[in-house]
Amino acid sequence: MASARLITSLVRGHTPLVGTGVGMGVRCLSTSSPVNKDAATNAPPTPKTYELRTYSIRRGGWDEFVRMSTEHLHMRFGVSKCNVYLCADPGTDSNLKAWNEVTHIWEYDDLVQRSGVRKQLAGNEQWVATYLKPLLLDGFAGHQSNEIMVPAPWYALRPTSPSNTHFAVRKTQLFPGRTAKWGEIAQAQFGGEAEKAPLGFWITDIGDLDSTYELYAYSNAKDLVEHQQHRDRAMADLEGVLVKNLWWKKYELAPWSQWST
Repeated sequence: MASARLITSLVRGHTPLVGTGVGMGVRCLSTSSPVNKDAATNAPPTPKTYELRTYSIRRGGWDEFVRMSTEHLHMRFGVSKCNVYLCADPGTDSNLKAWNEVTHIWEYDDLVQRSGVRKQLAGNEQWVATYLKPLLLDGFAGHQSNEIMVPAPWYALRPTSPSNTHFAVRKTQLFPGRTAKWGEIAQAQFGGEAEKAPLGFWITDIGDLDSTYELYAYSNAKDLVEHQQHRDRAMADLEGVLVKNLWWKKYELAPWSQWST
């Protein structure tokens, strides 16, 4: 059950930034700004801001959560851009059997726009009454985490086929100060397998710092697992040297969503 403080802050629009793991903090946005410059000002353009949000939906509440989302999420989508909304495929992972997990990525011009969006939603009585309060007060949402990310300056978001409905989210947690080196290695890895390169590559800016996220899309679960296991093998020599920890999870595209660049 969400705490009263969390519920109050959400309803008022001041959504707390909840990081996970160690190394939580804030990174100056300029550290990951693209190197290309705006022709008019000769200054690096400000990168878009992305928010990765993850909820666990209590056991037994999934059908009602899907109903609420199908009927009411259009109000949320009308306020700011959702890049993708995914539902976890639990498979044989016992950690996901008791909870149904959803994760979604939202795009903003900057943190100022994000704050404005939260306030606008808080002022929408229909949204609060039909979705936000039931999600929190009725206990549909259990654990919640969110991280603010910026895109890697050397990687643009890629489109994917509508037939690709299986997704993998991959997180790489690095030792402090190793993000730039990992970026160089990742560029070389992706260049060698362009057809299977990620749809997006982001660097955390608020939350679990010294971490990156990759998003992949596949036409079936078998290809997803095989490719992510291949990525694990490609990363093996980096663990303990550059990489502190890594994991990946498999998801399916939510029925109310599609991938959008």
